[in-house]
Amino acid sequence: MLLSTYVNKQLIIFAQNLYLASENKDEDAIHDLRVALKKVFAIRNILKVTIQDYDQSIKPYFKPIRGVFKTTGIIRDHQILLHNANLRLPKREFTSFRRTCKTKIKSTHSTLIHNLNSIPIKKEISKVTKVFSILDIMRPDFIVESTLNIITNHERNIEQELLSPNCNFHDIRRWVKEQLYLYTLLKDVYKQKIKDSVITNKKQLGSKLGDWHDLRVLHHHWVNSKDSINNDYIKKLENEAHLLLNSIKNELKLL
Repeated sequence: MLLSTYVNKQLIIFAQNLYLASENKDEDAIHDLRVALKKVFAIRNILKVTIQDYDQSIKPYFKPIRGVFKTTGIIRDHQILLHNANLRLPKREFTSFRRTCKTKIKSTHSTLIHNLNSIPIKKEISKVTKVFSILDIMRPDFIVESTLNIITNHERNIEQELLSPNCNFHDIRRWVKEQLYLYTLLKDVYKQKIKDSVITNKKQLGSKLGDWHDLRVLHHHWVNSKDSINNDYIKKLENEAHLLLNSIKNELKLL
């Protein structure tokens, strides 16, 4: 399979789910289209390290789908906020918070529909796929080596970030996810012998980092909410996030 074919499959998954998401804000569709784009964006790193004038000649092609990614991200965040708040708030307080989230989802969905009216998705997918076809004509061993270098650099970034007194676990989450998607690319497209345990470990760590991120987003919204969330629930949420972060640090061998 060519790399551009693999990317195109992800972009088709994105487009199919975007249709469902634009129709009825389907939660699974929002999730799946964003995962597909995250895979494409991870593979885009290969273009960044192999194309000298990437910012001028390549980067603009990603702007339309990047905009869709950001808009759907707001919808996705508020869908997760609703799910997590429902598990942690009594009915009366949840009802008020739910109203706030639903209003934001509705307004952002309207923005998404408006933006999609001016974006020819099929044409944009074709353009992005064509950009990745540049890599098809390069030697496979060169692409493999470049991809492994990206994964190694991410690992170094993670190690350095862990030493920082103001460690940014959001960046670590992104690097771990990108490592997962690049390992999967190497295994599926370039038939590299990547151990299942490596992919499983990255997947589990990425999932934990995602759960922690979701708790932090919920905490931010509760602290800044106009719905007057009881401080006891905020404290309980802080403790939950702290325990999860300690577990993550353990996995990263920080403790």
